[in-house]
Amino acid sequence: MAPPDHAVRDKDKAGHKARCKVKRNGKRIVIVGAGLAGCWLARFLAEAGRPVLVIDAADAPAQGASGNAVGVVKPQLLRQPSVAETFHLRCFDFLRNELHSRGWAEAVGFHEVGVLQFTRERWTGHARARSVDSEEQRHLSGLPLPDGLHALWLPEAGFLAPARLCRQLLDHPGIETRFDVAVDVPFPSSKASGSPTDPHASLGLDADEPLVLCVGAGRRAFGIGTNGTALAPDPNSLRLGMVPARGQIDACDGETMPRTVIAGHRYLIPAGNTLWCGASFVRDDVNLASRDSERAENLTAARAWLASAEATVTEATVTETATTKTAVTEAAAADGRKDRAQHSATSRVAVRATTHDRLPLVGTLPDVDRLRESHADLRHGRPNQVFPPIPRTDNTWILGGLGSRGIVTSAWCAQQLARQLLGEIGVTAHDDSESTEVTDAQLRELLEPARLVLRQLRRGLPS
Repeated sequence: MAPPDHAVRDKDKAGHKARCKVKRNGKRIVIVGAGLAGCWLARFLAEAGRPVLVIDAADAPAQGASGNAVGVVKPQLLRQPSVAETFHLRCFDFLRNELHSRGWAEAVGFHEVGVLQFTRERWTGHARARSVDSEEQRHLSGLPLPDGLHALWLPEAGFLAPARLCRQLLDHPGIETRFDVAVDVPFPSSKASGSPTDPHASLGLDADEPLVLCVGAGRRAFGIGTNGTALAPDPNSLRLGMVPARGQIDACDGETMPRTVIAGHRYLIPAGNTLWCGASFVRDDVNLASRDSERAENLTAARAWLASAEATVTEATVTETATTKTAVTEAAAADGRKDRAQHSATSRVAVRATTHDRLPLVGTLPDVDRLRESHADLRHGRPNQVFPPIPRTDNTWILGGLGSRGIVTSAWCAQQLARQLLGEIGVTAHDDSESTEVTDAQLRELLEPARLVLRQLRRGLPS
C-alpha cells in the first residue's frame, strides 16, 4: 500500500519561513504573465501595499487564453461531495463577491443571465443548482427545445469579458507593467540538461527577488514563443504535469438568441447581438491558427441547439450586418490585438495551460530533479515511510494550469498565493453552503505544485 499523502508533506516550517522572508524584506514581486492569474495576483499584492511588476511578451494584457471576448462563469459541480467540488464552489462564490463588492460587474461585462447546463443523465438536484424539466428548459432559454433533455439550472452563473477584467485589475498605482518583453523564461531546475536553469538570471533579477510564473509562462513550457513562434518545450514545466490544450471559439449569427448561457459539450453565450459558440479542446496542440474544421464543429453545435427554433445559424462576418461588424470589432479591440495569425474575423484561438487532473498549480515551485531523488522510494509503497520535505526552488512560485476553468478559479487561487507571499497561512473561511467539510490542509494539498510529480513517482513512472 502506498504511503498516505501526508507522509510526503513538508514536516517543518521552512516553506512558511521563506514566505515570511518575502514579507519582511519588502522586495518588489515580479509576475510573469498578464492573463487573469497574473492580473488578479498583482491586484491583491498591490492592495496589500507591495510593489508589483507584471511583465509579458505580448504588447498588451490578456493576449493568451484570457483574451477571449467572453467566457462562461459557472461552478464545476460534481455528483458526489468532494474536496475538488468545494474548491470550485469557493472559487465561484469568491469571484462573484469580488466583482460585486468592487462594483466591477458592468465594467467587466459580467452578466448573471444564468446557465442551463445540459447533462447526459438526469441529476436529482444539487445544493447550488436544480434539475429542470423540458417545459422549464424552454421557458428559461427562450428556445423551443425538444423533450427528453436533462439539464441543471444555475441562476447565479453567467458570463463576463475576461480581457476587460484583466485591464480593470491592472489599473492600480502600485502595479507596474512592461510589455513586449522577451520572457521565454525557463522553469527552474537544478540539473536540466546537465546544467541548472534559473529564471531569475534569464530576466536579470536579483536571486532573492520573488518571482511568480503565472499561466502566461505556460506558453514557454509548451514551446510557444513570442508572437506564436515555435520553441523547444520546457521539460521542467512539462514534468509538473502541465498539458497544452488548444481552444477555438467562433462568433455566429442566428435569428434566435437564447436568453441564458447554454452549456453542454459546447457552449453558447448570447453577448449582445453576437452569439459566441465554442470551445474546441485539443490536447497537446499548440497551433494558434484558426481552423475551418473547428469552426464547423462550433457552428454545428450552435445549429443543434437552435435547430428547433427554425433559426438560420451562419458564420458571422464583418460585412453581414452592422451589428455583427460592431460586435466583432469590439471583441477584437477588447483583447487588445490587431491582425495576427491567432484571429480571423470571427474566430479566436488560444492555448490553455491545463494539468492532468484539471486542477491548478498554486504555490512554491518544487525542484523536480531533487524531488525525484529524495522521493524515489515512493514507488515501493512502504507503509508509514516518512520522506523529507519537498525540495523547493528559491524565491520562485507558480500560479498556473488553470485551463478552461481559469475565469472562475483564477481569483481565489491568486488570493491564496498572495497570502503565501505575504507570509500568511490558511484558506478563506468556510461557507455553510458547501457540500462537504473540507480542511484548509486538504485544499492546499489539492493545489500543491508537486502533486503530479509525486503521483508519477508512486506509480513508478518517469516524470
